[in-house]
Order: sequence, then structure tokens, then C-alpha cells
Amino acid sequence: KYPDNGFGPVVETVNDVVQSVHELLDDTSSQSQLYAKRIDSTFPSRDGKASERVIAAIEERLKPIN
Repeated sequence: KYPDNGFGPVVETVNDVVQSVHELLDDTSSQSQLYAKRIDSTFPSRDGKASERVIAAIEERLKPIN
């Protein structure tokens, strides 16, 4: 479920959005820290080269097996 594993809060109203954005902008909030941990564990290599890795993996799988 997204509320348990997502990268940000699930909100239903405009006021909730505004409140959540303010909380997330406060880097010291427990919510910000929780989501940062989830992001770091899901995306360990955030170096801007994800597309290159995906393309390399696809090309490797497309090579014929000899």
C-alpha cells in the first residue's frame, strides 16, 4: 500500500496538501526522515545514470546466447 511504502503522504484535501508540503519542507520532521529513508533504500544509486543502466541491462539481455 502506498501509505505504508510510498515516498510521501497520501492526502485528500487541498488543506492537507498544503500542510503536508509545509511538513515535508521541514527537513527535521519525522515524516521527511521516514520518506528519505524509503527513497534511499529503493533508489540506492541516485547518480543521474539510471537510464544508462536500464539501457545497458536491456542491451545485455538482447544479446544472443552462444
